[in-house]
Amino acid sequence: DGQKVGYADGVFFLDDGPADLDDGNYGEGGDIVVNDHVHCLCGKLIVEGETCTSCGSKAVAWTAWENKDALPTDGYYYLTETVTTATVNYKSANTCICLHGNDIVSKDGNRLIVVYKTATVSITDCGSQPGKITGCTKDQNGSTLRMEPGGVLNLYGGRVVENVSPGDGTIYAAVSNAEGIAGGEFNMYGGEISGNTARRGAIFAASGGNYAPT
Repeated sequence: DGQKVGYADGVFFLDDGPADLDDGNYGEGGDIVVNDHVHCLCGKLIVEGETCTSCGSKAVAWTAWENKDALPTDGYYYLTETVTTATVNYKSANTCICLHGNDIVSKDGNRLIVVYKTATVSITDCGSQPGKITGCTKDQNGSTLRMEPGGVLNLYGGRVVENVSPGDGTIYAAVSNAEGIAGGEFNMYGGEISGNTARRGAIFAASGGNYAPT
């Protein structure tokens, strides 16, 4: 009695990991309390509110995102299907997107995400088969993901693949600006970047930009 119960990606789990639940009493009052989609930023299935020992973030309940033509711009969301979209500009707030095994595809070949100052975007994937971030072909510096001065993008999961552009960098952290705002920041905690083509490589940090693999 009293054990916390969570649920994500079709799996019930208790404090000590995935478990098969019988008719026993779990949770307050003997009821089984189920969260629809709960995990930390790196995608591990742990109980809501607990801190992940791998990435240091707390597990939260993610909300289903059911718009196949746009990406969320604030909060914690998981994709329920592939999203095909034009460029999304993040200018404030903290947005966390779990691919949940689904893809994000460029609608018109332009870059998919631009992160501006005061904004942070984190991308993860709890799916058994990771989703792709793909389809960018235009001649742009940061053909797929671009961090403007002060903008931060964290990659915990998913695959940035098959983006072919003559621009500088598939992922581009821009230079610091004249206002004294630090350059864009890209942190790679997990996931995959492969099979992309760009003039200065898949990841390019301009002078003052920051790329931090961990």
